Amino acid sequence: MKDEELIKLIFELVSLVLLCIGIVLSIYWRKWIWFLCLVAAVLQLLPKIFY
Repeated sequence: MKDEELIKLIFELVSLVLLCIGIVLSIYWRKWIWFLCLVAAVLQLLPKIFY
């Protein structure tokens, strides 16, 4: 596995984890969902910027 593929996989896993955390937090604190969605969206875009 190349380093680039590993980095992309890590970005996808992190964004997936953030999405899950966002869903859980949105149940308790609705305002947090928007912040976490924004972070997840940025993480989705980072691999496209780098490659």
